[in-house]
Amino acid sequence: MSQWLSELGPIVPITFGVLASMALGTVVRLATLGSLEPPKRRDRLASLRTWWLIVLTIVAAAWIGPLAIGIVLAIAAAVALDEFLKLTMPEFRPRIRRGWIAWVIAVTFGPACLVPSSDFRAVAPLLIVASLVVPHLLSDSPQRYLDHVGHAMWGAIVLAWGIAHAAWLTTRPLPADDVATRIAWFLVLILLTEGNDIFQALVGRSIGRHKILPRVSPHKTWEGFLGGLVLTTLVAGAMQFGLRLEPLADLERSAPVPISTAMLLGAMIAVSGFVGDLNISCVKRDVGVKDGSDLLPGIGGMVDRVDSLSFTAPVFLLGLSLLT
Repeated sequence: MSQWLSELGPIVPITFGVLASMALGTVVRLATLGSLEPPKRRDRLASLRTWWLIVLTIVAAAWIGPLAIGIVLAIAAAVALDEFLKLTMPEFRPRIRRGWIAWVIAVTFGPACLVPSSDFRAVAPLLIVASLVVPHLLSDSPQRYLDHVGHAMWGAIVLAWGIAHAAWLTTRPLPADDVATRIAWFLVLILLTEGNDIFQALVGRSIGRHKILPRVSPHKTWEGFLGGLVLTTLVAGAMQFGLRLEPLADLERSAPVPISTAMLLGAMIAVSGFVGDLNISCVKRDVGVKDGSDLLPGIGGMVDRVDSLSFTAPVFLLGLSLLT
């Protein structure tokens, strides 16, 4: 038992930290339910149950290994892309839409889960473009060509290729094939991404006064953005101080990533996550909906849950590769 836990390395403290935070958050939320109206209370409880399901799924995948993480992310990306295409291209026939989504997931997450090489990250977008352009050209029907290709390409790059970078994070080479460290960096990415969303929301509700883009996202304020930026940066530094994770580099010996570098990565996550959130918000405003779907009770659709991650994953992997 002790040997098995030692092999998991930094995954263990991260897991206990996440579960402890969830337990504390659950107690706080349950304590505040009494003052709410019944509809709002039901919504909060549904949201809480959904969050527990998401957290336990990610933790279980992390403890199983990189392939499980890739499968979970691939399912999330496929569902999010399906929601996006239903919103933006309702005329896309379901059977063709599902088949094309399967192709996109295969060319993005297949290499991400199985091949630790950056070359395949460049190939995936080319294969996606080819799968859109060639059939349209062969159909000899130029009507709405840019709309169809543009919408589908946008969704595939952001929601599949972007999120696949989180899976690529777990297949990067490390000294002695240190799987635990790769998975730990993945968990750090997820924690900082979701933490930043929470920090920005809490600070914005508490002291937010100056709206950033009121027509795109009425609740986003400069105070919330800056509060999330500061808190996410500090949390990133504190996590690295405790975990002392090594860089994702194929070196015989490597020192832990400096805390200052970890804080810079945290700041990059805060900014890119904010942009990712606004990006999907703009899509929803454009098509006139509040949520991508009602798949996740109390939260909305899958596309609402992975909006920030679609930007933070590639930015974090790029930053980790260049700065460490």
